[in-house]
Amino acid sequence: SALAIAKDLHPIAEYKLRDIAQSPLENKYDLLLCTEVLEHLPDPVKGVKNILDSSGPNAKILLTVPDGRIDTYEGHINFWSIESWEAFLCSHVNRKNIKTGYLKDEQILFGLLTLD
Repeated sequence: SALAIAKDLHPIAEYKLRDIAQSPLENKYDLLLCTEVLEHLPDPVKGVKNILDSSGPNAKILLTVPDGRIDTYEGHINFWSIESWEAFLCSHVNRKNIKTGYLKDEQILFGLLTLD
């Protein structure tokens, strides 16, 4: 239903519904967004790897997860603090420019990856 809303709002954009836990996208993209997904995956490293494998040479990737220090949702299986989030990204995303921080009144952690 979210894709239908997005297509209605921006009909000329290209949208893909994929399971990043399974495989990368077929094509390479310059902008990838992965919001509030990695905390649900049994293997978030594979999810990040598949996102990276779907990115073009100069891509920007935005990843977001809830702040694990305050996240109480029972459906989440991964929890990161700001420190462990940065360590997670730095240990699994080499050769990239990584910026991390807070969004939404320090409830959401972000990772912005710039591929150069």
